[in-house]
Amino acid sequence: MDNISSYYDNLKVDFSPLSLKARNNIVTYELAISDIDNQITSLKTLKDSLKNISVPNNGLKSYEELDASMEEYYNYLQNFKYSLSMEKVHAKNEKTDSDFYESLYITPKKHLSSAETHYSKFKSFYKKLKSVPTLI
Repeated sequence: MDNISSYYDNLKVDFSPLSLKARNNIVTYELAISDIDNQITSLKTLKDSLKNISVPNNGLKSYEELDASMEEYYNYLQNFKYSLSMEKVHAKNEKTDSDFYESLYITPKKHLSSAETHYSKFKSFYKKLKSVPTLI
C-alpha cells in the first residue's frame, strides 16, 4: 500500500492552472484535454492495482478512504474534462466573462476537495495502522 499511496500522492494534482493556460492560449484546449485523459488512464491503472492488494481487517478503514479518494479524484478529472470542453466551446464567444468560466469549475472543485478530505483520512488511519506492532 505504501507504493500505491506514494504514486497516488504524486498523481493527484489540481488542473486549475491548466485551464488558465488554455484560456490564455499558452496551451491548446486539445492538449489540456489530452493531459487529463492521460491522468485518467494512470488513475485507472492505479485503482486496478489497489483492488489487487490484500487488506487485513484492521486496515479496512485505510483502504476504504484511499479508494474513496481515488473515486472522487476520478470524478474530479471527468468533471474537469467536461468543464474544459465547455470552456473550449464558449471561448469562441468574445462576450463570455470570467464568472461564467469560474462557474464551470464549481463541481470539479467540490470533487477535488472531497478527494483531499478522504486522502487526509486515509493518511491518518494508515499512519495509525503502521504504528501498531504486528504479531508474527
